[in-house]
Amino acid sequence: MGAIVVAMIVGLIAVGLVVGLVIFSAVALVGVKAVNAAHEGRSKFVNRRRRS
Repeated sequence: MGAIVVAMIVGLIAVGLVVGLVIFSAVALVGVKAVNAAHEGRSKFVNRRRRS
């Protein structure tokens, strides 16, 4: 009986880690896209100022 409880707890911890990793990856991807968009916007602004 105790082994079943331990196996269930270990399984829940493993699932929690996987879910946490997926959430962290999604947040990191959104952050990278935001930084990339900000950089692209700045590049367009700098290029526009140089032409004027």
